[in-house]
Amino acid sequence: MAIFSPTPKPEMVLDIGTEAVKGLIFEKVESGAPKISVLGSSLEYYDQYSAFFTPYFEREIIKRTISKVIKELERETKIKASSVILTLPPDICVSRIISQSYKRKGGLIGKKEREEILEKVLTEGKKKMSQIYGKEKGILPQDLQFLELRILETKIDGYLVPDILNYAGRNLEFRILANFLPRDYLISNFSPVSILKEMDFETLKISHQVEGLISFNLEGIFLDIGGKLSQIFLAKNGNLEKISEFSQGGKEFSQILSERLGLEESDARILKHRYSKKDLTEEFRQRIREFFEEALKIWFKNLREKLKEMSSGIFPSEIFIFGGGGLLPEIEEYLEQGDWGDIAFSQPPKIKFLQPEGLNLSPQYTPALLSYYGKKNF
Repeated sequence: MAIFSPTPKPEMVLDIGTEAVKGLIFEKVESGAPKISVLGSSLEYYDQYSAFFTPYFEREIIKRTISKVIKELERETKIKASSVILTLPPDICVSRIISQSYKRKGGLIGKKEREEILEKVLTEGKKKMSQIYGKEKGILPQDLQFLELRILETKIDGYLVPDILNYAGRNLEFRILANFLPRDYLISNFSPVSILKEMDFETLKISHQVEGLISFNLEGIFLDIGGKLSQIFLAKNGNLEKISEFSQGGKEFSQILSERLGLEESDARILKHRYSKKDLTEEFRQRIREFFEEALKIWFKNLREKLKEMSSGIFPSEIFIFGGGGLLPEIEEYLEQGDWGDIAFSQPPKIKFLQPEGLNLSPQYTPALLSYYGKKNF
């Protein structure tokens, strides 16, 4: 599925995940039809072996991994970047969609009233989201830092409108995208932002992949199966409707192989990748499949429960997979043939990998690509 468009100059994106760091450098291709070219890509997993695991050691792991990715990109492209678009782990930088209503007396909405309404709605939406998430995670509302507040959809008296300007009506409803993280994280010595600053890099923008998704007219369920988390993005009629996640991802399957076969985690990860590529004997593949079976059932059960919580009625039939964890063949199999129970789809589910056409990249890099396309106003 091609949803990517040109970039004006070479730029670097770093995707700091829960299991690995991914890096990309793009440039615009001027000749022929407009398109982008990936000049370089790099992926490094965190090396987490130590008997003395402390926050300081964790910081050094992150710094070392980031440094390896950047050096590989520089070696491959001969480009020495000084700035970066940054994506943070999804358990740190969170994205949610909330609803906010507003009542007015009536008459046409002029420019001044429009500005006042939007300011009020975004302020109240921010306050509402802070209270909801703060209560859920035990964080004080004032301890959240909002990176993005964007109105996705507007209705007046139940009718969808592109803008409230010059419309009349009393009851206004808004759906708002909110991206946020703990306020102290940005200034913490342990955050990738501080680490990159120490390495003489400027962070142009902290971008969430959802900002890229909403840039396109999409329809479907989008599943980013990362290292430790699986994120769910539901889009209908070209609009992003809901976002959720649960704590299970590809790293769990590497750990299963590590425990069952007595392998170092790095060797278990390599074996998992060979298994995903069907680069093993059928007998050995069947044995690994048996190892994974229980975890796959739990993953699918968690997904069903999250979709039920979304209460969306009829779900779109297309399910788009990306992220490293989605490469396991059984993930696609469960999504296409699994028992969805009382979850209704418009048609039988059709599974696709979300990756750009014409770019020789794994779906592991799709979150970084989406984060790039979510950038704006540099």
